[in-house]
Amino acid sequence: MKDLIEKLEHGLMVCEAANTRLLNLTAEDGKRILQTLKAQDEPARVLTMTDIFMAHNKEVWLEERNDKRTHPLMLIGSETSSKNKVTYFWPSVLRPIEAYGKTYRCWTKEPTEEERKAVKWDD
Repeated sequence: MKDLIEKLEHGLMVCEAANTRLLNLTAEDGKRILQTLKAQDEPARVLTMTDIFMAHNKEVWLEERNDKRTHPLMLIGSETSSKNKVTYFWPSVLRPIEAYGKTYRCWTKEPTEEERKAVKWDD
């Protein structure tokens, strides 16, 4: 994957310098493809509370502590009011913020079984 990314980066630089297209893609299309490939090449990681509060309309993988599976969801955002502290997901999933890391957590992409086991839960 790293070799492919390097070749695409080189091809984009050449195309930008010559003001031409690579595989009939614009430079912007190529940059988006590279960002996607680089993100796929990175290992999955658990989102921090800062990530959760800053995320809006972000695809995440929700893991419930007592579930062997993860589920793709759209993280809509988090809200803190005097009575409620909630993380909102779509479709219609609400979780209390104070339970984050204890009963549920979110990953940047679908984690492998090894990645899930390697990251400890909060107690």
